[in-house]
Amino acid sequence: MDNAREIALNIIMKFEKNDAFSNILLNNELNKADISDIDKRFVTQLVYGVVSNKIAIDYIIKSLSKVKINKISNLILNILRLGIFQIYYLDKIPNSAACNEAVKLAKRHGQIKSSSFVNAILRNATRTEKDKFFENITDKEEFLSVYYSYPKWIVDIWVSQFGFDETENLLKANESVNYDSVRVNTLKTSLEDMLKRFENSKSGKLKDIFYTDNVKEIINSDEFKKGLITLQDEAPALVAHLLKPEEGQDILDICAAPGGKTTHVAQLTNDKANIIACDLYENRLKLIEETANRLQIKSIKTKVLDATVFDKSFENKFDRIIADVPCSGLGVIRKKPDIKFNVKEEDIEEINETQKKVLECAGKYLKPGGILVYSTCTNVFKENQETIKCFLSNNKNFKIATDESIIPEEWKSGLKDGMLSLLPSLHGCDGFFICCLTKVE
Repeated sequence: MDNAREIALNIIMKFEKNDAFSNILLNNELNKADISDIDKRFVTQLVYGVVSNKIAIDYIIKSLSKVKINKISNLILNILRLGIFQIYYLDKIPNSAACNEAVKLAKRHGQIKSSSFVNAILRNATRTEKDKFFENITDKEEFLSVYYSYPKWIVDIWVSQFGFDETENLLKANESVNYDSVRVNTLKTSLEDMLKRFENSKSGKLKDIFYTDNVKEIINSDEFKKGLITLQDEAPALVAHLLKPEEGQDILDICAAPGGKTTHVAQLTNDKANIIACDLYENRLKLIEETANRLQIKSIKTKVLDATVFDKSFENKFDRIIADVPCSGLGVIRKKPDIKFNVKEEDIEEINETQKKVLECAGKYLKPGGILVYSTCTNVFKENQETIKCFLSNNKNFKIATDESIIPEEWKSGLKDGMLSLLPSLHGCDGFFICCLTKVE
């Protein structure tokens, strides 16, 4: 597995240098790598592990090193990070292997002198229990920030919203292994049939979702290529059901790419609605078109649209509207751990202004008596509950109209005042928010 560690090191170095998303770099590099599937899984584990636990790992390195961390070269620092992660976060890797392979990495990169430094730090680490390093952090929020590797501003927001204990549960849940969910194209097949074809799958809470622990098998399957199934998380899949779309209706997905919700709506309307899918960029619309073509869906038309700018031609035109707005993405940290470092506290205000503009425009496009679904993949009240309340205060002709009967029983604990807030710690899915609105006739 030494080659796997080398590949992981290169990806982490590129990630830091290019400021790119780790999942994109990881996929690109693994596609080029001539290594076994087992090694690819190990590389994935190493990259996501180091990226996700960077604050805690660096805190440990600072505690063990007499050299200040900002004086350690990036190469050696990332070799140390890989070693520390294996020692403290991976049960199946012997400490001796983690130390020896880190030293080999340093030597292989011409760092002969630094290899002894790497060896000393990691050998000392093997003699100290992980939790000992964090015993002197007395501030509770600071402890959560360092121990679970989150910027403190995120911890502060969640503690203010959920309290200390539930925030810690949320941080723990974000470390859990999450299985990929698959949506069945009910225009062409059934959930029962797909469960028979994929032996290691299990049905989800929604009638057209199942889970798999082998997403590679799904993507490479004939069923996927023929459009019988597609990848979609279960929480976002609830959006189309709550929309309650019907055949013949005019339906708008205002921020539609990559098209999961749009194609789902087409399924639920038997491909017999008039659906317009919009996005700001032409290349993103092509993603929707490609998915629709693979699923053999004909009822979707795409249109370039700035969702924050009012389009007079859309006024009072649509029976149903999805506004899955741009957001901080803090609900999907389980899948994209680097989100917590890429989003800054000051970004929330700017993101929220965009969300408010999109929702205002969407409201003007809805016919009286129609349904508008607002959703995000984040657990920040400002982006969710507060945005809905602000919209309702400025639009007295709207009210909340979320149909509770459609929500799975296991998720109803997240429902309050007609707004559904799902947490990984409570609901076993990614963080997600949904609220249905209707325009009073």
